[in-house]
Order: sequence, then structure tokens, then C-alpha cells
Amino acid sequence: ALAKDRLASQQIEHTEKQLQAAVEEEDYELADQLGQVVEGHKREKEEVGLMLENISKALEQLDSQKDLVVRSVAKCFDNLAVRLEELKEKEAATEQKDDEEILKQFASISKQLSAEQERLQQDFKHLERDEQLVAEE
Repeated sequence: ALAKDRLASQQIEHTEKQLQAAVEEEDYELADQLGQVVEGHKREKEEVGLMLENISKALEQLDSQKDLVVRSVAKCFDNLAVRLEELKEKEAATEQKDDEEILKQFASISKQLSAEQERLQQDFKHLERDEQLVAEE
């Protein structure tokens, strides 16, 4: 768009020089045609100027939205960090609860095994005594 603006300015300048030369030579028909060409170039330059103005406004709007987008993305990452920390704490609590449950189960099984071992020792003593009695008979 900037290049079109510069080109239109150069064309206007060049055509106006030709127009001036045509007037000096009193070639009014050529001067009239060149005048129309100059008007066309001026309209084109005006359109390009409006385009540049619109582009500039759009860029300003994007710049203002950029800060909002950056803040929004940063907020998302903050929320994600908080959620991950909550998940980490929840998992740690669950693991601790699971560990406590496993320790309770281990203690219960250990008591059962001790009781079973004691029963087996009693049975063994009874068998030894019965064996002695059978051997004595």
C-alpha cells in the first residue's frame, strides 16, 4: 500500500509536469486528457491513503488486543499450575491413605500368621507328646 501511494504521487507529479508543458504549448486537448489522468491518480492516491489509514487502525487494534491475549494466556497457565498443584496434593494424600491401608493389612496378616504359628507350635507339642505316649506303649 505504501508503494502504491508513492507510485501514485510520482505519477501525479509526472503527469502534472506533462500537463504544464501541454498548457504552455497551448495543446488544450492533451491538457484536458492529462487533467483527467491527474484526477484519476489523485482518486487512486486517496483510496490508497484510506487503505493505509484502515491498516494503521487495524494494527493499533491488534496491538491493544495483544496485551489482552497475553494476559489471558498467562491466566490460563496460572490456572493450570494451580490445578496441577491441587492434583499433586490429592495424589499425595491418596498415596498416604493407601500406604496406611496397606500397613493396616500387613499388621492384620502378621497377627494372623503369629496366631497360626502359635497354633502350629501347640499342635507340634501335642504330636510330640502323643508320639512319646505311643512309643512308651
